Amino acid sequence: MLSLLIEAFSRFRFIALDKTNITNRAAIPIAAAVLIAASGVLHAVQTGAWGREQLLAASASRVEKLPLEIDGWKGKELEFDARQLKVAQASGAISRTYTKAENGAVLNVMMLCGPSGPIAVHPPTICFTAAGYVQVTKQRRVEVSSPDGRKFGSFWVADFEWRQDGGIPDRIRTYWGWSSDGQWRSPDYPRYEFAGSQVLHKLYVTRQVDSEQTEPKVIEGFLQDFLPTVNSHLFSA
Repeated sequence: MLSLLIEAFSRFRFIALDKTNITNRAAIPIAAAVLIAASGVLHAVQTGAWGREQLLAASASRVEKLPLEIDGWKGKELEFDARQLKVAQASGAISRTYTKAENGAVLNVMMLCGPSGPIAVHPPTICFTAAGYVQVTKQRRVEVSSPDGRKFGSFWVADFEWRQDGGIPDRIRTYWGWSSDGQWRSPDYPRYEFAGSQVLHKLYVTRQVDSEQTEPKVIEGFLQDFLPTVNSHLFSA
């Protein structure tokens, strides 16, 4: 099943697989995350949410309407193939780049929402490496708070490299986490943590870096700007 999904991914046109393009290079494993999440159908015990179509549709609409401009960051939509959402059992998703106006920093952002079973499975440590990346740092938790101390929750973070024969490895850093209620979490076992959730959201934020020490706070700074808007749009009553 997994090998078939990876083969199918190579034929999809989610994002051009041009390794010469920095933005696309960072987005390749994000695209893989959508497709490989589909293997969650093998764990059918948590995918039975067929009576929640309206709730899932409403959640998808809110995700897709997240603003493109957020506190000094300007977003740009990336091409999305609707077939991938169907295979992944995601009810909605966004895939974008966000650019910081003051310094030109570029991030790739992807969010999926849907039934907790398929959305909870297959973190980047599985799906990025299946797409050809090598994990080069251990994953670790990072707590994200606003400058005034408001806690948004925790995310996993790890670095991955795309290695080419005779070339300099391309390294990306990815933060990822899940939320069903506006508190972002990085559990060891997300399928069990969110088993009772009707709708689950998964967020990936990825940036190309030069080394493990390069710009460690860029993504965290983005999350500080991004998450208040996300939470108010997705989880407010």
